[in-house]
Amino acid sequence: NQRTETTLTLVKDWVDPTTGLGSSVEMTATGQGGQITEPSTSPTDSTSDTLRVFSGETVDISEVFTTGDGANFSTVLTCLPAVEANVATDERSADVVVPTTGLEPIECTFENTRLNTSMTLDKDWINPVEGDRYGLQISGTGNGNGISTAPAATLDTPVSGAGSASLQVYAGEQVTVTEFALANTGTYTVAGLDCGALTATPVGDGPAATLTLSAADVAAPINCTYTNARTSADFTIAKTWDDPVGGVGIGLTASGTDPLSGSVAESLQSPTEGSFGITVYSGETVSFGETFDVPADADLFTTTLVCDGDASANDTPYSGSYVVPADPQDTTCTFDNVRKRTMLTLEKSWVAAVAGDEADLTVSATDSDGPITAIAPAGTGTSDDTAGITVYAGDEVTLTEALEAGNTAAYDVTDFTCTAGAVTWTDGAASATLDVAATDVAAPITCVFENTAHRGNIVIIKNIDGTTDGEFDFAGNWSDDGITTDPADTDPAEFSIATEELTGAVVFNDVLVPKDGSSFSIVETDPTPEYDGTSVDCTSVDPADTSSGGTTTPLTG
Repeated sequence: NQRTETTLTLVKDWVDPTTGLGSSVEMTATGQGGQITEPSTSPTDSTSDTLRVFSGETVDISEVFTTGDGANFSTVLTCLPAVEANVATDERSADVVVPTTGLEPIECTFENTRLNTSMTLDKDWINPVEGDRYGLQISGTGNGNGISTAPAATLDTPVSGAGSASLQVYAGEQVTVTEFALANTGTYTVAGLDCGALTATPVGDGPAATLTLSAADVAAPINCTYTNARTSADFTIAKTWDDPVGGVGIGLTASGTDPLSGSVAESLQSPTEGSFGITVYSGETVSFGETFDVPADADLFTTTLVCDGDASANDTPYSGSYVVPADPQDTTCTFDNVRKRTMLTLEKSWVAAVAGDEADLTVSATDSDGPITAIAPAGTGTSDDTAGITVYAGDEVTLTEALEAGNTAAYDVTDFTCTAGAVTWTDGAASATLDVAATDVAAPITCVFENTAHRGNIVIIKNIDGTTDGEFDFAGNWSDDGITTDPADTDPAEFSIATEELTGAVVFNDVLVPKDGSSFSIVETDPTPEYDGTSVDCTSVDPADTSSGGTTTPLTG
């Protein structure tokens, strides 16, 4: 009897869309008729030579991965026609029992399918401009592309964009994910890439990253999410003063066109300084400025605007703006207000003064000076000593003088003048006020108190009731300080009058008036006997004058 026989063939089917991964197996069948082997590399299918097999025998068949990781594949073993087989769990080996009757050629197929799953790439946005867009891409066996569109922002909170990319991905392959900005208002940085339990390895400095997928990684759908934060920086508006006067109010404002930035509005009163800030975002326009509570107060100051960082081009008071760039820098804009100012000098002018007489000068406003002692020159002129302060636009200045009690002469305040400003002064007053406007401080200001000494004229007339001219001696008790005489160089303490045609006179000009109101006297010192009985008459144009004469020898008036 001859034992019945048939043939057995091994077939390899690959379900593996990947390229370049190089997975290979070797299939083997061993029986009484010998052994056959068949190598195969994905994704190319193959069929082995035939093996003689005999009825009733058990043939061992198997496949072994020679390159690549077999864990990345699922295997299904099918033998046709159906035969009894003891198949291993992974279906990569079996004992095939050849039937004893009805023999037909046997074909056993190992079908290897690369494990795979779906992968989705989407995007979260932090502080976006609504409508900004990013392209998304997954690259593996093919490409999956999509676009994420930013929704309305919630401050500092990630919000999910509309749109994603998806792709079928396979165990053993390396997948690259990336994103790229489209035409956007804002600029964004990658705040993170989250692929759940999977590790994404960045590629260079860009947003791209790679994932090498294992069999375990593709056991369930994969989701990766980029989180992008809009670039931002701090904007600070600051106020500085150089204002010794104080009391002027201003308002500072700053705002962005993006509602996320909000706005700031603060009030300050000089000389209080301060700074206030908002967060600004790339692509938006930031506006800022200062206003005076009383608009006219702006004229009292020289205002400068200095900005650094992204707003450095702004240098014109009283407002500015700038567009926040892609890579914002912290920026400060400072409004500096310097109160306009100049020097004020108070001088002392004297008319017909006694040398060495004194007046104390005082100036007071925001600053003050004095009392400064101003010493009179002889006659008419200005003291070397002055009082002076810095005066500020808007100042009200008080200027005073006080004459020393020990002065020789009595004085009237006969004038007060200033080269600029609005003067308030009453004739004869020893004090005045000066209101300094912004336009008044363009040049130094000089103010002058003028004092005129009390002086009068004395005329001594000698008349003769007779027929013969003569020379007559006199003595007066007034000072010769500052006087002029006619005839010249006449000494009031001892002088003579020579008559012509029975009359003569001496004139004393600018005689000091006694401070205490006392009288002067004039004495004819040696009247000749033949003129005894003459009288002295004193007259004045001043109705209040109490001058008097007499007939007593020696004659006195």
